[in-house]
Amino acid sequence: MFFLTVLALIGIGVGAVATTTHPEVYGPSWGRFTAAFSRRVYELRGDTTVSVPGDPRGLTPFSSPVTLNLPVFGYSTSSSPWISYAPLAHGIYIPPGELDIVSVQTAVPASFGSNDLVIQQRLRVIKGVFFSDGVTEVVQDGNGFSVTTVGPQCSNGQCRAAQVISNGRALWELLAVSAGPASTVEGFLASFQPIG
Repeated sequence: MFFLTVLALIGIGVGAVATTTHPEVYGPSWGRFTAAFSRRVYELRGDTTVSVPGDPRGLTPFSSPVTLNLPVFGYSTSSSPWISYAPLAHGIYIPPGELDIVSVQTAVPASFGSNDLVIQQRLRVIKGVFFSDGVTEVVQDGNGFSVTTVGPQCSNGQCRAAQVISNGRALWELLAVSAGPASTVEGFLASFQPIG
């Protein structure tokens, strides 16, 4: 009996290691990542529109502004795509629990304009929709990645945090909303690992 109990405990330990050391890989081939989502993940596909300024000096292919449609792959613990656009900072309430969202799109090639400009556009939308005035923003660059973290910000019984990450080929947007403490949303952001 003791021997069977020891084998059972070893089996449980091996299973726990397997689930923690081999996380699920998400995203298209050019923008794969791993993340510790709080529950079941739904995939949503679509397009996003990015405005690229023109350059009359001829340093980019366009002398006037251009609008690009880029593919977007979304991964969310919500099965409703609208939730990722809900104005949470303006009184819309998400039921208790956690909402984790990661979307990935191709980065704008350098020949079309600055990827920093696209990052700033995305941050402006994220901050305007999900956060109130005065939210903290931290920018870091290293190992070929640009990482901007917004929040965490807690109000009305919810905490929110977001990140925009780019390696010049892909742009990842992360959002976490939780009825728990700020450490819950920070933990989700910390679990994110881009691949490639």
